[in-house]
Amino acid sequence: MEIYQLYFFKCKILLTLLTIFLHLPIYSQILLDTVKHKQVGPGMFYTKYVAHTIPWSIDVFEADMTNQYFAIETVKAFDLLAAGREKTSSMSLRRNLVGHWSVSAVNGDFFDMTTGMPNNIQVENGQVLRKERIDYPTVGFNMNGEVSISKTYLTGEIALRDSSLIFNGINVSRDSNSLVFYNQFYGASTGTTTNGFEAIVNPLNSWFANDTVYCTVDSISPVGKNTVIPDGSMVISASGTVANYLSSHVSVNDTVKILLNILPSVSKLKEMMGGHPIIIKDGMTASMNPNDAFVYNRHPRTAVGINEDTTKLFLVTVDGRQTSSLGMNLYELADLMLQIGVYQGINLDGGGSTTMVIRNEVVNTPSDASGERPVSNALLVVSKAPLDTLSFIDVSPNFSIIFIGKQIQFTIAGTDKYYNPIYVNPATLKYKLSDSTKGTITTSGLFTANLDSGECTVIASYGTIKDSAKIIIKGVDRLELTPDEAVTDKNRIVTFTAKVFDTDNIVQTIPLQNINWVCTDTTVGSINIVGQFQGKKIGIAKVIASYFSKPDTSTVKVEIGYGAVIIDSIETLSNWHLSGENVDTSLTKMSLVSLPTSLGSSSIMLDYSFTYQTSQYNWAYLNTNNTIYGVPDSIMIDVYSDGALHRIFFDAVDNENKLFRISSHKLANNPNIFETIGGRIVSSTAVYFPLTLKKISVDLGSAQVTGQTYSGTIYFDNLRVKYPQSAILIDDEVLEPSFFKLYQNYPNPFNPATTIKFTISCVGASRQGGTVPVLITVYDVLGNEVAKLVDEYKPAGSYEVEFPDVGTGYIPSLPSVVSAKGGYASGVYFYQLKAGNFISTKKMVLLR
Repeated sequence: MEIYQLYFFKCKILLTLLTIFLHLPIYSQILLDTVKHKQVGPGMFYTKYVAHTIPWSIDVFEADMTNQYFAIETVKAFDLLAAGREKTSSMSLRRNLVGHWSVSAVNGDFFDMTTGMPNNIQVENGQVLRKERIDYPTVGFNMNGEVSISKTYLTGEIALRDSSLIFNGINVSRDSNSLVFYNQFYGASTGTTTNGFEAIVNPLNSWFANDTVYCTVDSISPVGKNTVIPDGSMVISASGTVANYLSSHVSVNDTVKILLNILPSVSKLKEMMGGHPIIIKDGMTASMNPNDAFVYNRHPRTAVGINEDTTKLFLVTVDGRQTSSLGMNLYELADLMLQIGVYQGINLDGGGSTTMVIRNEVVNTPSDASGERPVSNALLVVSKAPLDTLSFIDVSPNFSIIFIGKQIQFTIAGTDKYYNPIYVNPATLKYKLSDSTKGTITTSGLFTANLDSGECTVIASYGTIKDSAKIIIKGVDRLELTPDEAVTDKNRIVTFTAKVFDTDNIVQTIPLQNINWVCTDTTVGSINIVGQFQGKKIGIAKVIASYFSKPDTSTVKVEIGYGAVIIDSIETLSNWHLSGENVDTSLTKMSLVSLPTSLGSSSIMLDYSFTYQTSQYNWAYLNTNNTIYGVPDSIMIDVYSDGALHRIFFDAVDNENKLFRISSHKLANNPNIFETIGGRIVSSTAVYFPLTLKKISVDLGSAQVTGQTYSGTIYFDNLRVKYPQSAILIDDEVLEPSFFKLYQNYPNPFNPATTIKFTISCVGASRQGGTVPVLITVYDVLGNEVAKLVDEYKPAGSYEVEFPDVGTGYIPSLPSVVSAKGGYASGVYFYQLKAGNFISTKKMVLLR
């Protein structure tokens, strides 16, 4: 017996503990930083939180519902049931009156985007606007501070002396043999078109639901249709036998009883708004469908809740669909509301509708690109406090974290003891700093931080009334310079980017000219005040950028290539491997063969086979990993085709591993002969050299007959790049000349290359921004253009440009100047300078 009693006693303890545990609120604690907290009305507070780790931006309004000045209202857009949409801030502003102050507002129910019709029932100042949506919940309030959150159902009736009639709806079209109630939210009149019975009634006291309202009959329409609806009145409208009955039983000045029940809810219901779903019930997360995307996806959210003893009201918004705030799913929203003290809570419309207004200012960041979205209705918290004299001034922002050298504009707002707005004369305001070494502040409240980190307080005075704001000034943590490494030549500018991070690891926008730029070897290159590096000669230099003694260093290699240079003569497959897409891998092979070739003793032979399918590309990839010297302007390879319409692409990465594709501008479809297929290399400053060729992509051609198998063979040889010709300013001739001149090339005759010098002036020339259009062209003895060495605008000065014999492997486009060994043929050539209106031509001789 004792053992049994002991066991029973232990079981009771365990059961009691388990019961207590199951009734404790269980939720995930959210780490919140308070960005702003201020009192905005009697017993009313506004707080902005951020959760940096997600991130979230959260706005919370809290009100003491027991305060004598507290009131809550719903507002319908344009005060009409289905006449469009209105912004929450607009509804708040038009309800803002002395003694009826709009303190806070949030958007309300879901709605029809076209008509603005709310999704569910709404009650405004005791007047019912529409019927319920039975599967969605509502939040309701009465004058006694009682609140309901429940799924409700609307019924209604009119009671006469000896009978009562059940109504068929409110603010809807009247059908035959029916009874409908109308109020001003429906429109200017009832809109009924057939004769019936219509009487205007007014409450003896005020309108509300869930209790009987005694009304007097003020007038009866003689035709019973399209009666004008006065504000604050109700029109009793009937047709058929119901109309006949009312006509014989209702007279002007009669007292009738109207009962509209919206249950379950509170008695004498004054305000009600729809939402969905209930997210907090009895201090715990409510049951929700975890498979519903509306529940588990993150969106901007709006919600309303109350604490356990119904003394506090909470309005909550969470921004979303932004990098600064991702939005919440409904479980996260429930966790937040439990954390701030909500015991019963309901979700309202969210997404682009989510808006919170404090004292007629939108304090959140709506997600729509156009800003605040017009909505159907709003929930409004009102202060009925009287207007008093100035009691407080409020410095805004009251807490700031800024970077050295940055500015903040402070503003002052005045309020009375009830936190109602009071005008403050800016000319009477005075500002001072607790530490003048940290910055300066103007008479208009513009603070500029000095170049020294630390803390400071701004003190504002308006007569004897004062307020202050704290400023934290952040310093520099580090500077990061990109690119880390770069390759350039004498022509291409490398633009460096310097990111300055503050002590909170936030990137600060600093003008590039405020960065200190240094090149360690000015003979190799130079860097200007905005971080642009210009190469001078082959070599390596370091670029150092620093800001407030926080440096970073990058390496620049100046590599200068000339003419065409072979990067792979295809004598081995050691640096190549084959892959493909939508090809027969068993029949698609790559091998090294001795014939045919365009250079050396071997070439790549690609055997391919594939079956064509509609809307499908067939690819063979010649994969490699070949880093290219310098800054070439084009890449090419010799291709011996089988006659099919193949396309060749060169896929490369730059020094920051950014992938880009170089397209050829002609098809590789010439059978039984090698032809050069190439493309121009991108010249964007966003590309950082050196380039690394990753693969040659072959888009295999065919007649594109679905289901047909195609096969063939393609040969590849002599992979090479070409470097741009450039005219280089001669450093020791820096004085601006007053003449144009084209000099004789040297050496002359020449082999393999010669230098052409020229001088240009800007005097009397056709100019563009202090420069002259310069064109140097090489011709053969028949007057055919062989090469274009310079084609650009240049400032006055003396320049040199090389005309190289580019050597074996480069085939000029003009057959008459092709050497048997490749390159230019021996003979006489002419070169011509056109600079503005100046033209000069000279002769040169190439000997091989």
